[in-house]
Amino acid sequence: MDGYRLFLGLTLTVFQTGEEKGAKESENIKNDSREKKCLFKFRPFLYIGIIILSIFLCVTLSRLFTARVYWYYGAKAVDMGWGI
Repeated sequence: MDGYRLFLGLTLTVFQTGEEKGAKESENIKNDSREKKCLFKFRPFLYIGIIILSIFLCVTLSRLFTARVYWYYGAKAVDMGWGI
C-alpha cells in the first residue's frame, strides 16, 4: 500500500511541476524560433566546417601511420646495409 502512495505522490509532483513550466515554455518558444532562424543562416558554414575538420583529422592521423611505415622500412634497409 505504501508503494502505491509513493507512486501517486511522485506522479502528482511531476504533473504540478509540468504545469508550472508550461507557462514559461510558451514565452521561450518565441525566443527559440528567433534563435533557430539565426542558426539556419549558418547551417551551410557549419556543414563545410565539419567536412574540413574531418578531412584535416583524417590526413593528420594517416600521416602518423605513414611516418611509422617509412621509419620501419628505413631502419630495415639500414640493417641490411642499403643505407649510407
